Amino acid sequence: MQFNNCILNVIVSTTGIVIKSFNYRETSKIVDIYTEAEGLISLVAKGVRKNKKTLGVLEPLNIVFISYYRKSSQSLYLLSKVETIQSFHKLTDNYQKLLTGLMILELIHQTQPIGEPNNRLFNLTTQTLEKLKRENINPYFILTYFIVFLLKDIGIDFVEKINELKNLGNFVYLDLTNGNVSTTPSQNNFARLKKGTVELIRKLNNLGLDGLNQIEHIDINIIEMLTFFEKYISFYLDKKIIFRTIELFNNVI
Repeated sequence: MQFNNCILNVIVSTTGIVIKSFNYRETSKIVDIYTEAEGLISLVAKGVRKNKKTLGVLEPLNIVFISYYRKSSQSLYLLSKVETIQSFHKLTDNYQKLLTGLMILELIHQTQPIGEPNNRLFNLTTQTLEKLKRENINPYFILTYFIVFLLKDIGIDFVEKINELKNLGNFVYLDLTNGNVSTTPSQNNFARLKKGTVELIRKLNNLGLDGLNQIEHIDINIIEMLTFFEKYISFYLDKKIIFRTIELFNNVI
């Protein structure tokens, strides 16, 4: 969507996924939303905490329809209207599913530039969250699938890299000094993935999102995997990324 610089205010209406929110002043919230029309944006929702109709709408994971005032000179926009399209409140009944959903949101927040729409990734994210909510599939399989295809979207074909490896042992290693993936560790500076996780990634790549229910039990170390990709993405995006949600996974190990 293009905007003329001479226009001070325009109203934008779009679907979005609530990434995070926090209280602002006495009755308002600041909300980060990943939108279909404009990618990742920040909004101020004035008075939303005293309005019973909108209470709980702007919570992480919810898919919403929003209208907001966009001013070309500002990066924080003013929310005009919000309606729930789909609520993911029931994920709180399953801690693994909840953490998986929150991790997906953090991946979006950490990797996506402000104000740049990406319809392919937006659709993948909504489909992945719906799969997480509705189906009885190992949540960590869903999370691994999302990470692999997020990497492809930002230009990193991890599956191609691991398919090039010969004589796969118990682990695949990441050299943090040059970003190389190999079957042998560097001297002191590496992250690693278990063989089972590598096999899972290969299967996910072939099956796609709708084929996840075909995968039988595979033992993966979720914290090890998230730590690996935290460092891997940091190297290729050339910025320090910290997945704070990783700490919460310790409670389910």
